[in-house]
Amino acid sequence: MSTNAVRKNTENSAPVFEFVQSVSKVTAGTILSMTMLASSVVAGGLVGLAISFRNLPDVRILQTYSPTETTHIYDINGRPLASIHDEANRDVVPLDQISPNLKRAVLAIEDSNFFTHKGINPGGIARALIVNLEKGRTVEGGSTMTMQLVKNLFLSPQSKFSRKVAEAVMSIRLEQILNK
Repeated sequence: MSTNAVRKNTENSAPVFEFVQSVSKVTAGTILSMTMLASSVVAGGLVGLAISFRNLPDVRILQTYSPTETTHIYDINGRPLASIHDEANRDVVPLDQISPNLKRAVLAIEDSNFFTHKGINPGGIARALIVNLEKGRTVEGGSTMTMQLVKNLFLSPQSKFSRKVAEAVMSIRLEQILNK
């Protein structure tokens, strides 16, 4: 091969190499910019969530929670005269006095994964979302029993996305401090 042939080959490849190098720099810059932008958006969202969730009620108060009960009034002989109830007509019963079959039935109906999830059940939420989208309306819920407790004791019953997210965060917190 002559020297001229080698020179022509390297002369033709130099512009191609420069073009590839330029495209690589632009591509790398674009990828870096997109990554930084996405990271900034995620970080900003997480900071926003953290700021909004710091004002959530403290679920630790459930460690000493005692629900309101019905007041029973008796006469001097111990016969019931009246029952007065404020928010609910209830008598608190120790858990060991409730039938194990009733406990299992409630768990089976309300939250069959109660002992395996950590406050939220992503599979249940996804299933409910798919069913509700197919039906075009809300026909199924994806809340765990922990989420229902948090909603009923701490949050409003409004069906808002922000309330559902707060409910999930508080449910996770609750399951971290209380045993099942």
